[in-house]
Amino acid sequence: MKLSEKQKQEITRIQAEMDCPKQFACCEPGSTSLCKAKYVVSTNMVECIEMSNQPCRFKRLLGEGGFCKCLLRCYLAKNLGI
Repeated sequence: MKLSEKQKQEITRIQAEMDCPKQFACCEPGSTSLCKAKYVVSTNMVECIEMSNQPCRFKRLLGEGGFCKCLLRCYLAKNLGI
């Protein structure tokens, strides 16, 4: 996926403002470790599609599922559909 200069700047800004224990490894080009999530318009939240037992400090449980609080993951799902 080709990112615009504005999108690249926004991603860089988000990364600078947050502390990622995995050093943003999920977002490296060619990475296959980006968690599956989708933006849900009606709730304005990013839903975790894979509710694995893997620890994630950004995952919040909500009933049977969960949602993501990672600012970068939320940006990617909401604005880029990934």
